[in-house]
Amino acid sequence: MSCNKLSVLVVGADGMIGRALLDRLKLSRAPVIGTTRRSGPLDENYIYLDLLQPEKSWKIPDSIGVAVICAGNRKVDECHHDPEETARVNVEGRYRLIKVLVKKKIFVIYISTSAVFDGKVPKRMHYESLSPVTEYGRQNAEVERKIIQWEDSIAILRVTKCLGPNFVLLDKWAKALKQNKAIHPFKAMSMAPVSLQCIVSVLQLLSEVRYPGIWQLSGSRDISYVEVARIGADFLQANQKLIQPISAPYSRHNTESLNMNRIRSFLGVESPNVVWLIKKVFEDLTSLQNNRE
Repeated sequence: MSCNKLSVLVVGADGMIGRALLDRLKLSRAPVIGTTRRSGPLDENYIYLDLLQPEKSWKIPDSIGVAVICAGNRKVDECHHDPEETARVNVEGRYRLIKVLVKKKIFVIYISTSAVFDGKVPKRMHYESLSPVTEYGRQNAEVERKIIQWEDSIAILRVTKCLGPNFVLLDKWAKALKQNKAIHPFKAMSMAPVSLQCIVSVLQLLSEVRYPGIWQLSGSRDISYVEVARIGADFLQANQKLIQPISAPYSRHNTESLNMNRIRSFLGVESPNVVWLIKKVFEDLTSLQNNRE
């Protein structure tokens, strides 16, 4: 793969991961352009690109050497309730764009998910057969299967739950617990969270080294939603009796952790301890909530 093209294209720079990656690359003075679906005048850091529009409308600059696909619907519930509409973006749109990018000799980094597996076994290996049980997982698995044909031009980064500074679920829990209200985490459901900063750092590294293949980024272990709630209640000094677990409304994952041996060996990547990360997120959320009050 030639590295004479230096610019990075962040597809979906309005989303949480895309925006954070764009900011990180700009801060490091790397040449970067983000895509947006916002209409109206755009500054030099953005171009307009809509995955639902015809390919002829996509104006990909000639300077692009790497594209990171952050665009798409990452809301599990919306994929479950509207599989056809979300698949138009998550499968058809992403695949069409990646095909165009590869034809332009652009190295593509596709952000996938641990939901391509069934969640029955922890620490899944990167080479295991895909076995999604949710619509969101099925859509990402379909994209993986379609794009793996361009193996030398593609890096697939599977990530587990991303915890950022505005993670909605934990934000709601923190507000409720501070108001002495009950919260209802799902029973028999776990996460293996990684921080937004960790994901962005790995994406930046992959955009620099351009190593193809499947990479997996995961929290240090699976932790149940109930345990996450208890950690939050403990941090906020709230009554643990406010934690009232419920069953999930439809099939979800019991575990989501992934084996990180490959990314650890080749790139030296380690993820933070999940308990430390969850405490840090509740600390950050509390600070943000206090600033808003």
